[in-house]
Amino acid sequence: MLMLWPKGDSARTTRLERRARETAAWTRVKAEVRRRDRICRYPDRTECAGRLEVAHLHERRRSKTTGKPPADRHDARWCLLLCAKHHRAYDEHRVDLVVMDRTVGAHGPVMWE
Repeated sequence: MLMLWPKGDSARTTRLERRARETAAWTRVKAEVRRRDRICRYPDRTECAGRLEVAHLHERRRSKTTGKPPADRHDARWCLLLCAKHHRAYDEHRVDLVVMDRTVGAHGPVMWE
């Protein structure tokens, strides 16, 4: 007796759906962070240069959360708005920041070092 099973989703379809969920989550977080911060969060904004960019905090950077669900990868509590100059300095570890209250993350005050 021949048993027929429905064909599962192709790997391409699954990958596209996963990418769409990831993009939707990241778009929501970017919008929330831009509404919350509005300007570069670096304390001395007289030095700002370039467009505003949403930055992940180092402990939650995208390379460290690969494979996790989009809701775990992208959370506004672990992102902040920086100008291009300060985002680059932060990513290159020339400046660092400490989240003052880990329960609220970047929604609360941060201290730059």
